[in-house]
Amino acid sequence: MKRLIVTADDFGLTPGVVTGIVEAHEQGIVTATSLMVSAEAAESAFAWARDHTSLVVGLHFVLTFARPTGPREPLLDLVDAEGRFRRLESGAHERATPEQVRGELRAQLELFEKGVGRAPTHIDGHHHVHAFPGILTAVLEEAARLGVTVRAPDDATRERIRRDGVETADHFLANFYGADNVSEDELLETLDAAPDGTSELMCHPAHRDDRLETLSSYVSPRWAELATLTSPRVVAATTNFAT
Repeated sequence: MKRLIVTADDFGLTPGVVTGIVEAHEQGIVTATSLMVSAEAAESAFAWARDHTSLVVGLHFVLTFARPTGPREPLLDLVDAEGRFRRLESGAHERATPEQVRGELRAQLELFEKGVGRAPTHIDGHHHVHAFPGILTAVLEEAARLGVTVRAPDDATRERIRRDGVETADHFLANFYGADNVSEDELLETLDAAPDGTSELMCHPAHRDDRLETLSSYVSPRWAELATLTSPRVVAATTNFAT
């Protein structure tokens, strides 16, 4: 039996991302989203999530973007001179320890629950930062406490997650990303080839948004993703999956 979870990342990043994800859910195949509590449109995402329960909403743990939400002192190795999180390319996250990130994770979870009015259904990381060993330890602790799932972007992470008794999808479909990979035909092939078990498809739909261009290097493909995720052909293809 095949089951599909379609998760839209970056909920709250900009107004265009918020409205794009909502449309991809209401008119397309998106079933879940991951919310960035420290992003500038987070309040809009909070408000929508409070009033709607049809869309599964989890925490998009942020350690490579914006400023910390919680205590700064443990995060000194992860922030730059301006107090913003270092980019993933810095390599700092690979060396992070549970002690460094635990407070920030709890602060983001607390802000999520305050904003949405309920706990997240899952935890994943912006740029998959949650998969680094030290960070993953803290994430799994909180996931076990809350009884929520954690994204596994690769087999080694999936094995680690399950070894700690936390649930995760059987497969992660990450190829719906990039200007050359977000067409209807490409997505239909991906869905058709999905193996038995539960598969999570990652996506990043958005409406056109001038602000997005200043915050992300991944911009115009998001518009194509939105059109593809709401395509009647794609919507029809998902009826082959169990609910």
